[in-house]
Amino acid sequence: MTPLLEVEAARPVPGASPIQGAVTLHLAPGDLALVHAEDPAMARALALICAGLVRLAAGQVRFLAQDWAALPRVPAQALRGRIGLAPGDGGWLPHLTVADGMLLACRHHTDLPDAELRSQAVALCKQFGLPGLPLRHPAELNRVDLARAGCARAFLGAPELILLESPLDQETADLLAEPLLAALAPARERGAAALWSTRSRRAWNTPGFPASQWWVLQQDGLKGDEPCLAPR
Repeated sequence: MTPLLEVEAARPVPGASPIQGAVTLHLAPGDLALVHAEDPAMARALALICAGLVRLAAGQVRFLAQDWAALPRVPAQALRGRIGLAPGDGGWLPHLTVADGMLLACRHHTDLPDAELRSQAVALCKQFGLPGLPLRHPAELNRVDLARAGCARAFLGAPELILLESPLDQETADLLAEPLLAALAPARERGAAALWSTRSRRAWNTPGFPASQWWVLQQDGLKGDEPCLAPR
């Protein structure tokens, strides 16, 4: 099966990333790679490498057979519109409502009518435990509801690659493990791939957790791991 994402011995230039070694990772349609990263900055760095936003000293990163380094800025931005991202710190723009922040990327990158986008967003918000689309600004929501909205945003518009960073606190990471799994199941069924960097005990300690790849992220790159054997 042709990979959606191909990270081939990608080594960031010195100082460009907390990841100093070479990263190799292949994600095919339907794959779910579970990554243990103690440092949230490392999880963010891995997501940025996958999205072609880190300069490389060596190696290559391809998404949908396109080499990020060879793409001009505008086509690269359009291609990133097919990636859903849930940053660990939320990544919200403070001057926009959470609703507008959720819809911003899809409004820019897709031709979906606004009413349809809003309908999708409302359904996703409810799936993650919110009463609907949050109409307040990020500073007016608590950290758990912001994390719920961030997860919902990552699935909006049916992205082909979903990059999930663990919320910064353990309690929220555990709380969102089950709704994330529920949202990932149909996404993987339609052919999306996902990279989930999480410290959630539910993800790592549940026998039979439905990941297809298990990794530990360190400064010198990704190390293969067995299910339920992440470092404590």
